[in-house]
Amino acid sequence: MTATIILLDDLLAQYGPEAAPLRTLLRQGIPPLANRIWQEEQSPTGKLVHFESSAESLAFENQLERLSPGNDTQRSLQARAIQTFTEAAQIRLQLFARTGGSIPVPFLVIVVFWLGAIFVSATLYARTNRVVMASLFVCALSFAGRDFSGSGTG
Repeated sequence: MTATIILLDDLLAQYGPEAAPLRTLLRQGIPPLANRIWQEEQSPTGKLVHFESSAESLAFENQLERLSPGNDTQRSLQARAIQTFTEAAQIRLQLFARTGGSIPVPFLVIVVFWLGAIFVSATLYARTNRVVMASLFVCALSFAGRDFSGSGTG
């Protein structure tokens, strides 16, 4: 997201002096954006949070669209700046959607129960010894780690 904001500032700098107020507005909008991102990370996972665009973001978007390019270069820079701003907004929304993404407790209980049942059923007819128990424990941990790390498919 930082790289996108820097690119947007660079595009506005290339646009010319007409975009100076936009650059100032962009720089003023960064601290509230950073504060909102950090505050969302601290919000309780059980609490549903509603996403809203900030006033700074809406003002910046309106002024960006109101720029009146004087030539083809400025027209191209304005289009690229709008595209870059849209990409930054999408990144911001993805960051917002990922907050509070912990595993629900009922799902966790069901998965742990079924993993336990699978590994207990595998030992029903085997003689109990430390090697068998240790290998089953390691297998159960590896399956659980795969399921909860996000790298597995299920």
